[in-house]
Amino acid sequence: MFVRRSTSQKPGFTATGEVTETQVGFDDFWTLYDKTPGLVDDKLKAVLTEARRLLEQTDIRGVIFAYDEAQNLSDHAVAKEYPLSIILDVFAYFQRNRSKCNFMLVLNWAAHSLPKAE
Repeated sequence: MFVRRSTSQKPGFTATGEVTETQVGFDDFWTLYDKTPGLVDDKLKAVLTEARRLLEQTDIRGVIFAYDEAQNLSDHAVAKEYPLSIILDVFAYFQRNRSKCNFMLVLNWAAHSLPKAE
């Protein structure tokens, strides 16, 4: 759960600003995803950029995204599905664009899926 803070300034020289806090949840991020034009990676970048912007207002220094069973993650050109490329592109984008709150991707491979070294 996030809280979005916005300040509205009233007219006048002696007027004070009014701070409004709004809770931001899954539905808000889903709406942002749906309304963002472009490909899936553009949509994910928009959602994660907004989440990071909100996290920068807190003391949280970063978020670790862990993907278990990553050996099953692969691109399928015939079906025009590229989940591996998308996830790597999105997190590479955030690694290049560092901020107060950074994102890290951890991929976990099952050891039995690696070829044996002889």
